[in-house]
Amino acid sequence: MNQKHIDEFGAIPQPPRESFGFLQDLRNPLQHKFQIGKGCNPGACTNCLTNGVRFGIDFPKNDEFPETAFDSLRRVLSEKDIRINEDGAYIFLFKHDTSLGQEEYRVTITPEQAIVEASDNDGLRRAIYFLEDRICEAEGKAVMPGQWQRKPFVKHRVSRCFFGPTNRPPFNIDELMNDVDYYPEEYLNKLAHEAINGLWLTMYFNDLPTPLFPERGKDAPKRFAKLRLTVERCLRYGIRIYVFLSEPKLWSDSVRNAPAFDEGKRHPEMMGFSIERYGKYGFFCTSSEKGRQFLRESTEMIFREVPKLGGIINIMLGEDNGSCIAHQIRWNRAEGETCPLCSQRPESERYRDLARLYTDAMHKYNPNAEFIGWFYTPSQTDGTDFSKRLLDAVSQWPEDSTVMFNFESGGHAKQLGLDRPVYDYSLAFVGPSKLFGQVCDSAVKKGAKLQVGCSHEDASVPFIPVPENLYDKYHFMYDHGVSAAMQCWYFGNYPGLMNQAAGALSFEPFPNDASDFLEALARPFWRTDAPLVAKAWHEFSMAYREFPANLTFEWYGPLHQSIAWPMHLFPSDTAISRSWLLNNFPLVSGDRIGECVAFYHTMPETLELCKRMSEQWHHGLELL
Repeated sequence: MNQKHIDEFGAIPQPPRESFGFLQDLRNPLQHKFQIGKGCNPGACTNCLTNGVRFGIDFPKNDEFPETAFDSLRRVLSEKDIRINEDGAYIFLFKHDTSLGQEEYRVTITPEQAIVEASDNDGLRRAIYFLEDRICEAEGKAVMPGQWQRKPFVKHRVSRCFFGPTNRPPFNIDELMNDVDYYPEEYLNKLAHEAINGLWLTMYFNDLPTPLFPERGKDAPKRFAKLRLTVERCLRYGIRIYVFLSEPKLWSDSVRNAPAFDEGKRHPEMMGFSIERYGKYGFFCTSSEKGRQFLRESTEMIFREVPKLGGIINIMLGEDNGSCIAHQIRWNRAEGETCPLCSQRPESERYRDLARLYTDAMHKYNPNAEFIGWFYTPSQTDGTDFSKRLLDAVSQWPEDSTVMFNFESGGHAKQLGLDRPVYDYSLAFVGPSKLFGQVCDSAVKKGAKLQVGCSHEDASVPFIPVPENLYDKYHFMYDHGVSAAMQCWYFGNYPGLMNQAAGALSFEPFPNDASDFLEALARPFWRTDAPLVAKAWHEFSMAYREFPANLTFEWYGPLHQSIAWPMHLFPSDTAISRSWLLNNFPLVSGDRIGECVAFYHTMPETLELCKRMSEQWHHGLELL
């Protein structure tokens, strides 16, 4: 292959973000497809809405009353050509019942009326969307009868804005520093219908002024103004904004958004120890009084300025967390790399105190905010010393904070008779890892980091339609009392089937049978075809579990680019490209496919698993 041609192809400019077609798709109204006039004859069926409906609202109104949910219900009725008027023959009665819990609701549908009951605005919103589904799944102008009572066991269902920019390489766009609206009304409406009640966005303490660093944060007022606007906009749909952090950071001159190494030298007690053999890196001491003061003041500032935030998700270990404790647990206190203060206390005690610090600082301004401490350890393997250190590190985790681990990382998938290690996220491997189960058994409040829509197996599509894989994951979460889920990273969060499945699976009573769940999930959209669609989804889900459990195949493999993978007649011998970034090196990926198989599968094994996946997937496709 002529390298000149590769370079020329790689130089073709990418389309600007403003021209991305999915942006308009996300802004388009949520639509329902009905066959008007089919199935219902006036006076000949129960729960008939042919003669119109009237609303009775006996529910207290405040600033967070779910007007947007009522707007959505009116739209569904209108699309089904059902009139709303004072003389309507059928009654929708919305009642306040203080005996129900937070976000819990009850819906009772009889031939004469539909009674919707909740104790709070969040529960009323969920109940209205549930009522919509009962209208959608009925043929003609009717509503399906029955009585249901639901309450969430996954109370925090957090996703991320699909087209929000990434405040990290390669784009380095801070959404709080521009005037772009990343949260249009119809997009939020879709997320709300999928039971998402939280979105996360990134902030950095280095961008905030504090008494210790008064020279920082000249743009903080602008950031907080945009953040308040985002919070208010999302709250209209029952969605709370969670600030995502990985604090504290290293002191370094070579890490983006990290405070300068010399800046740390001005406060030597905040730098537990430093490493200079690969450059200047100083680790942040969370045991020092000044270090704790900085973390406390930074957290308090965010919630003082924006008290209606839903909470914080903070990486406690992994990514670019630069604390002494994170480094020492990861590397087991390497020789000469210990903090004189931090090394005097057990890791579990230090993490307990750190979680309390963040939680107390938030609760000073919002007692209902949730602190979620995330231990991002995609490289851990069940049963290793590192795995044991991680479990010990959270053994004293405070009861009023949530501890979160990756659901699958560290587990083993049985493929072709062998155990294959699973690292990072996986939608194909059901899991969980042994470590995740152990954390569930020891912690009071636990969260799961997983990928709902798609994962590294193929992160270049909106979502993979494998809801039965989610059923098995959430079944474990239900059995083990998992109360929070971070449903995505920068990918895996497009609205649609998988978000809907995760939302439905977050409420109890939990469905006893996977096939029944799939059919119920399909019914509002597919109606009489739901049983066949459920069988197709089952085939897709089982097929996807054959995806090679191999991190390099997931990160660098050809399935992301599919038929665009450049298989040159004469190999170019260039590096294969990362699937999760657009700043590839080069933009045109290399073609030595063995590089993405690495050491966990042979090439024949990889081909066999892909063949099995393809064949069973096509069985589902034929049904669909």
